Amino acid sequence: MSFAIYPYVRRKGRGLKSTLLDLDGRSWLLGGLLSASLCLSFGVAGLLEGVGAGQFAAYVDPAIPIVLSVCMAPFPAATIAHAGREILQIAPPDLDARVDGIARDVAARHGFVNHRSYVTKVGRAQFIEICFVAPSAATVKTLGEFDAIRQEIADAMGGRRPGYWLTVEFTADPRWI
Repeated sequence: MSFAIYPYVRRKGRGLKSTLLDLDGRSWLLGGLLSASLCLSFGVAGLLEGVGAGQFAAYVDPAIPIVLSVCMAPFPAATIAHAGREILQIAPPDLDARVDGIARDVAARHGFVNHRSYVTKVGRAQFIEICFVAPSAATVKTLGEFDAIRQEIADAMGGRRPGYWLTVEFTADPRWI
């Protein structure tokens, strides 16, 4: 039963990008593997008894779960590493590089002398902050032009959507970035 529920929960978890459903799916898989290993250990022990090697049967029951535990250890370790990156607010490198590339292109097109981007991903939410430095305090742009730049960045990131927080700032003083 566990092996039947695992792919369903896993697929739903990926579709919703839910860490909790992914973890629940893994628990179904691990539970199924544990049950299967116990059945296997009883079967192997019975087989050993049947062929006259009963003295080894006592070692089968602890050996199979030990091997299974060693094989399953990477599952919780990967989950802990992923959760640690979220707690420390470390953005995925591909998302960070994508945001920086978009900011670099926008800075070059609109005449900004520098930019800085900060990206954080927590669960399904993405927090993106980009700050542009103008060449001088005398640079004049209207609020409409700044909003158009923000919209250009939002469009390059795939448009505005739930769970996506975009902040774009403009300054002439590099100390603010």
